[in-house]
Amino acid sequence: MSAVNDNLLYVIIVVSLLTTVIIISIYVLWRVRQRQRHQQSLGTVDYFPTKIFYSSKRKENEPQECVVCLEDYNDGDKLRILPCKHEFHVECIDSFLITRKKICPICKRTVLSNEETPTLPSQEDQEFVS
Repeated sequence: MSAVNDNLLYVIIVVSLLTTVIIISIYVLWRVRQRQRHQQSLGTVDYFPTKIFYSSKRKENEPQECVVCLEDYNDGDKLRILPCKHEFHVECIDSFLITRKKICPICKRTVLSNEETPTLPSQEDQEFVS
């Protein structure tokens, strides 16, 4: 009877250890994947061009304020230009794109490609559906 109890105890210990190793492995893989996604987000943001804002060079139809932070642009501010040609403070849009969806806050187009397709239906699409 004692040998059966000892064998059962060994089986329970081995199963417990294997379960613990599997759970730790899954957690480590999840963390590695999270880090990779974060690095990809950073790389995507750095890809977009920047420019320095000067009020003297501003055209009449260009915005004067950042839509993300709602502050006016000042001379010397660094602006990031998204594929849809909208401009924002570098710090504001980088934070927005990394922590939220990869869309322009103004037109809702994806910033991951140069597609002109908005992520939301256009008015033409809505009229066609109605």
